[in-house]
Amino acid sequence: MLSKQACQVLATFIYSSLFNFPLTAKEVELRLLDGEKLASVGFEKFASVRLEKSESNYNSTHKEINKTVEIKKTVQQLAKQGYLFKKNLKQGDYYFPTKFMPQQLPQQLSQQIEPFLLREEKEGWAQLLRADLPALIVLAKRVPWIKGVAITGSLALNSGWKDDDID
Repeated sequence: MLSKQACQVLATFIYSSLFNFPLTAKEVELRLLDGEKLASVGFEKFASVRLEKSESNYNSTHKEINKTVEIKKTVQQLAKQGYLFKKNLKQGDYYFPTKFMPQQLPQQLSQQIEPFLLREEKEGWAQLLRADLPALIVLAKRVPWIKGVAITGSLALNSGWKDDDID
């Protein structure tokens, strides 16, 4: 049986897999989902998982460092137990739930990296789109009623396609 934290981490990976989007351990930490959110999108099995409430007043970063280390350990344990498939890409180690990998496992395991290649390709397109941001910001600064610029959508998650626009 998985611990509460392991369920929470695994549920976050499963949700991300709906978008065919492998995650790093750090990204899981930033995107941790609780059971209420998961149950609302069809993952009733995780309805009892709740986010650990953080203290509103940190006196140091010690707790955040421990949380990062614990989540990384949990991700590594889930991979060792066969819940996650790990692939090392240019940007680091990425993980994807094994149940959501293409079905030819384990015979052609080395070829079963489609979600990872897709993620890598999307990151490449996102970098090209981000190259246009400085010119857009210069232009936006010249318009007096523009008070700020925010990047949203898939580009905010470092994911894009060649035909995407900048939101």
